[in-house]
Amino acid sequence: MRFVLLGVGAVAGLLGVILVGLSFMGGPPEVKPGQLDWRLSHKPTVMTVAYKAYGNPEAAGGKYWLSKLVVENKGQGPIRDLKVSYQIPDCINSWTTADEVKEVLPGQSAVMVYYPKLPKSVTEIRSKTPAELQVKLDWNDGTTQQTRVEKRNFEFRGITEIEYTSLPGSEIVSWYDVFDNCELLAAYVQDEDPVIAAYYAKVMEAAGGIPPLSKGETLQKFMESVYAYMVTSGMNYSAAKGVPESMTNYTALVQSIRLPREVVQNNTGLCIELALLWCAVGQKAGAKAYLILLPGHAFTVLQADDGTRIPIECTMIGGGGGANMGAAGSFEEAVKSGAKQLNDLIQTGTPFFMMDINQIHQNGVRPPELPSVDVEAFKKRLDETRAQWMARMQQQQQQQQPQLATNEQQQQQQGGGGSGRRDIDPNPNQGGGGNAGGGGNAGGGGGGQMMAGMVAWADPTGRVQMGYPRAWQPNMQNVQNMQQLIPGYVFAAANPMNGCGVDVVFFDGYDNPQDVIDETMLAFQQLGAVVNAGQSQQAQIAGRNAIRVPVAWQSQMGVGAGIINIIPINGGFVCVNIGGPQAGLAQAMPEFEAILQTVRVR
Repeated sequence: MRFVLLGVGAVAGLLGVILVGLSFMGGPPEVKPGQLDWRLSHKPTVMTVAYKAYGNPEAAGGKYWLSKLVVENKGQGPIRDLKVSYQIPDCINSWTTADEVKEVLPGQSAVMVYYPKLPKSVTEIRSKTPAELQVKLDWNDGTTQQTRVEKRNFEFRGITEIEYTSLPGSEIVSWYDVFDNCELLAAYVQDEDPVIAAYYAKVMEAAGGIPPLSKGETLQKFMESVYAYMVTSGMNYSAAKGVPESMTNYTALVQSIRLPREVVQNNTGLCIELALLWCAVGQKAGAKAYLILLPGHAFTVLQADDGTRIPIECTMIGGGGGANMGAAGSFEEAVKSGAKQLNDLIQTGTPFFMMDINQIHQNGVRPPELPSVDVEAFKKRLDETRAQWMARMQQQQQQQQPQLATNEQQQQQQGGGGSGRRDIDPNPNQGGGGNAGGGGNAGGGGGGQMMAGMVAWADPTGRVQMGYPRAWQPNMQNVQNMQQLIPGYVFAAANPMNGCGVDVVFFDGYDNPQDVIDETMLAFQQLGAVVNAGQSQQAQIAGRNAIRVPVAWQSQMGVGAGIINIIPINGGFVCVNIGGPQAGLAQAMPEFEAILQTVRVR
């Protein structure tokens, strides 16, 4: 027992010697801590219209993060249990579940990207609103537990505001960089919005229904119907508002853009707003929608199932038949303008984006939820607005027409017949015209009775008079354009619902009907159409022997057909031409026949 104790004492003495020696040598090895260094980047603004994209790492390739944290261990020991969490007071009011890195060795770094799951209440923000991002870091540096909170200010944009780029000025080197955020425009296209659904239903109601958009013909008919509804409802194009705004370290183009539901509710829109509305209504109908964005402008291209694409210049609706921006152009002019712009962009190399709205939606840039509305009240207001505008347009058309009664009186003094227009003439039995054809070739005017619901038109020389349905729209802009090809082109009017119409062309000094046909075919070709003329037929129009020539044409705007009616007059011929898109011809034929019955010549 004594031996054991001595042994134990010897061991204790030995340990004491070792410990004393170690104290002279500096003690046990020193623990070297890690040193955490970080750089926090953040977006200065968030577009609330596209708030879903900021919460989706897959949206647009992940570019719409709110913050990016880069951490690096610059110490000599490891960093352990690094945790990073976020909050946005008054928006995301509790710390998020932390992102965690178990260990960061000396010289290593890690990147943490924050995609905030913002609440839908941010869509209630209507103007630029300040906010604060808070980032909390927790870690152990090997000796102690550390905590830091970083704060960064940013701003929520109102739901109708788009900031076209978030790139710093040092990284902007081209037009494409200035519009780096342009895909967020797809978030404005909410085809499931009940307001857009109601608007689409009213368009279809006015058009009598449209078949599925499987082919170019049905797509064209659909687009004609939408265009006609916009015009006859008084929708108008207003001037653009693009505001360059100076930010901390870059200059961004910021624009206030109303949602498509607000465009139809207010009945007016900027070029970009009208283009987005066309995209929304087009997608609602089943078309593939493309938004074309170019320097200073935007327009739309819709695509049918068979691949047919039809561009449209959305601003051609003008001021809705005579409002603040002037009279509307025809649907054909709007399509022609859109096609020319698209072709010019491709041929000239002008920078532009052609955004596939559906594809961008699939990539995560989704439309926001919107407040509910009284859809039935909205439909009622649409009906009332359209009725008021159609009445106004008809009144304007009547005021623009020559006083037919005065023309009749002059003709009677010259020995000519009357028009027999019974809806405005207090003495319909006076004058020669009527159903009997009046004086015919003997010097009066042939022609039929002006039917109820017709508006009278006469050329300035009084050589031709006719009527056209009150709901149709004259298009003097088209007349001016066509006069560049055919100087004798004097009148054009069309049904805004199907694009079918009538025009009047004088061929003074011509003595051969075949020359008239040749000139007309040449005009078609100059307009970019492939046209074929059928067999000429003899007919009686306005009490005279006339020639009717059926024609069919095809152009980038679609397929159409019609009839050239060549009527001899003193010194040449006058053509009263009828026709339009193939899809609307059958429906338009009764109106065409009614128009031809009202024609009078002298």
